[in-house]
Amino acid sequence: MDSMLLKLYQNVKTGECKQQQVANVLGLSLKQTTRLLRKWQDNGWIRYIPGKGRGNSSYIEWLKPVETIYLKEAIRLLEEESVENAAKLLTFDWSPSSKERLTTLFQTKIGFIQDENDSLIIPLRFRFISFHPLEAIDVYSANMVTTLYDRLINVDEAGDFTPGIAHSWECLEGKFRIYLRKGVRFHDGSLLTASDVVSCLEKLRRHPRHVDIWEPVYRIYSPAPYVVDFDLHSFADYMLPLLSNTYASIYKAYEGNLIGTGPFYLVEDNETRTLIKAFDTYYKERPLLDRIEFIQVPTDFEIIYHTSQTDEADELFEVKSDSGFGVVVMNYCHESPLENPDLRHYIHQIIAKYRHEIASHESFKGSYYPNAEGFQLGNREAFNIPLVKEKPRIYRPLKMQVVNYTKEMSYWLKEKIEAAGIQIEIVHKTFNDALYGNLKDIEADITIFGEVYEVNPQYSFFHLVKGLDYLISEAFSVDSDIKELSSNYKCTSIANWTELNHQIEKMLIEKSILIPLYYSKRMIPFTTDLQNISIKSFGYVDFSSLWLKPHIL
Repeated sequence: MDSMLLKLYQNVKTGECKQQQVANVLGLSLKQTTRLLRKWQDNGWIRYIPGKGRGNSSYIEWLKPVETIYLKEAIRLLEEESVENAAKLLTFDWSPSSKERLTTLFQTKIGFIQDENDSLIIPLRFRFISFHPLEAIDVYSANMVTTLYDRLINVDEAGDFTPGIAHSWECLEGKFRIYLRKGVRFHDGSLLTASDVVSCLEKLRRHPRHVDIWEPVYRIYSPAPYVVDFDLHSFADYMLPLLSNTYASIYKAYEGNLIGTGPFYLVEDNETRTLIKAFDTYYKERPLLDRIEFIQVPTDFEIIYHTSQTDEADELFEVKSDSGFGVVVMNYCHESPLENPDLRHYIHQIIAKYRHEIASHESFKGSYYPNAEGFQLGNREAFNIPLVKEKPRIYRPLKMQVVNYTKEMSYWLKEKIEAAGIQIEIVHKTFNDALYGNLKDIEADITIFGEVYEVNPQYSFFHLVKGLDYLISEAFSVDSDIKELSSNYKCTSIANWTELNHQIEKMLIEKSILIPLYYSKRMIPFTTDLQNISIKSFGYVDFSSLWLKPHIL
């Protein structure tokens, strides 16, 4: 089936048309369009009479009902072919009724399949950008990293540290020492050694984005088998949040690919699906699922975790997941009118005045909630923002960066700021450009930044402050007071980091550098036959513990 032919059928009816109009519909050049039209005529789909002379209309007559024929074939493929092949059909340009029919049929194909191998098939709107622990910046990829790789130490939401690949550790004078488990295997079957850990963490320590946060560590080495030492300039417990972070996942290269020691290993990744399988010799409890297949679906596809045994009568229940928060970044890392603190405070006042509308706004209701508390929800302390009674004078419009996932919120904010007399110019960026950009390089003065904490908010805030995110890495260094305060982590015991975090947060907000805007929640629907559902890193499901309660006759 040809998706281009169906697109043309939906958008161009029998009759006269301009060839440029057809080319625009297909998103092709005139030469490519002419070639396709002649091909479809030769195959009996259309009768095509090209216009003679520049600007004259062409004529297209449909000889067959393309959608009717394609729909019949699509239903057959959905019933007989693999889920991966069937998923491609949903991206075609169907009419609403055909799209609904195919989507309903596709929903019966995905979910948990219990046979000799227990398989879970999950619809996925966006591809994983990277599986490399040092490059997985977006939450989709970072969550997958936690499934494929293990860390030396784990941390939970309460901030308690537990053994991972390291079974124990010691905080010594000027040194942090870990003791590795014996018998831990990489996905290729080789045993993990202390030298593997040292090599991996040396790459992390010297990575440009991590040099600053790892600056207190001046040496990593193995003094004995299954022992790794870190020589430090700081408190030894500084290493606990570092080694429990996703970036500190342990891996090694094998035949040009990265392999880890996690509960699942990567089998395949392409434009239509990603397949991971359970690691049979995992050093902890083996996953109860044998394989998980992520299938690409259109962005408007409803994501439900369900099984192939589910029927329409089965009930759904929803699990609440924190999806992070959004802040307005006042970017004066480059030459900008926002170097004037009064202008930043003036915009801060506008946000504070209208932020409550987020709760009832039709586009945000149920997903986004106004946040006036800061980045560590629960402090509920009033921030002292200087009052600016008159609009400061500015010499040019302010530029606002907009990416797809902040589009509606950005335009809402633009409307409020312009109503207060400040002109806004929109600069559109792709998700990847925003992901790997930084405040010094981007053209924008204002951007909405969305963040999802990994597990523990206190330690995640520490990683945020230390600049592990490309986009806002410079926001914490534009002000000398904030820069000096954020340098205190290495000389502060982690028992006192909550207070230090709060001081930095308070200063960022009261200087109107980062302005709290919203926090987000999402309700993830599951069918009741899926068991042991728990939310893990970045607000996603822990696949290693998920299982299906079998139907017993």
